Amino acid sequence: MKVEDILNDEDYPHQKSLQNLLKRIRDINTYIVEEVEDDKILFKVRDMVFVYVEPLDDCVKISTDFYADRIIDLANKFDVVPKKTLDGTDTISYSIKSPLFVQYGVSLAQQAYTRFKRLIL
Repeated sequence: MKVEDILNDEDYPHQKSLQNLLKRIRDINTYIVEEVEDDKILFKVRDMVFVYVEPLDDCVKISTDFYADRIIDLANKFDVVPKKTLDGTDTISYSIKSPLFVQYGVSLAQQAYTRFKRLIL
């Protein structure tokens, strides 16, 4: 199912979590650009994707590609998939299965935004 269909589908089981997460990411800064693709929603700053949201059947997944050691995760809730690329970035993600845990996703988005905003090219 496409993201646009899920955004308009009131029967999607995680609609409340998805809408709350998207609203709170948009509220981080007015310079954030939102781009909807077929399977995910990209959030960009300075033409760099800092976080992407994927509405799945069983959860809402938020992910970022950055160095895992630079993300603060005191609750050990984030999933890290190490990448073997030249720049050494990892994929850090969190799956939101309940509206109570949206804050973990927002925390990941805020940290990713701060990191990407400070990058000097």
